[in-house]
Amino acid sequence: MKILFVSDAIVRPDEIDLNERQNLDTEGILDLILSKLYDLYKDGKYHSINWILEGNGVKLNSRGEDWDYGIMLENRGFIECMNSQNVNAKLTLEGKYMIEQARKAKVTDYSKISSSGEELKDLIKEVLIKIEGLGFGQQIIFDEFDELRDDIPNLNKKSFGQLLKSKLYNLVAAKAFDKTVASEIFKEFTNQILPF
Repeated sequence: MKILFVSDAIVRPDEIDLNERQNLDTEGILDLILSKLYDLYKDGKYHSINWILEGNGVKLNSRGEDWDYGIMLENRGFIECMNSQNVNAKLTLEGKYMIEQARKAKVTDYSKISSSGEELKDLIKEVLIKIEGLGFGQQIIFDEFDELRDDIPNLNKKSFGQLLKSKLYNLVAAKAFDKTVASEIFKEFTNQILPF
């Protein structure tokens, strides 16, 4: 019954776009699994990743793909897996915290962004050093941040924050780095999680 409760394709098919669900990318599928495990968190039990995906309109491409998703999330510390005929999982406390932070971050507060153009330029320089240290040294990243640095004199806090958010979304879409790195960068400037 609890799995049925989180199975949008069965109990709420008119509220979701099934076509969109069938075409989710890997990150979207991982987010969906975490979100549904969050809804099931209070019972403390393990739930089948395969059932969660099927109940939400996601068709797996191959046998064992649910195992791969489980391993990816377990390696990040977001879930614990118990493998049997199906891959069963439950959210860890870290996974629960991550989902709660992501849900809270839907409304962005730009007031924590520095008013000083020099401080923002210094912070951009620090962030670029960290990004490079993580192994993300593509030219597209430096170009985007150079544009952002050049625009600082013309922007108020909110405009800067919105431009930063836009550039981070573009860099994630271009696969320059992942959502986790983008969120950490956004947090450096705003003290908030970047909503995806």
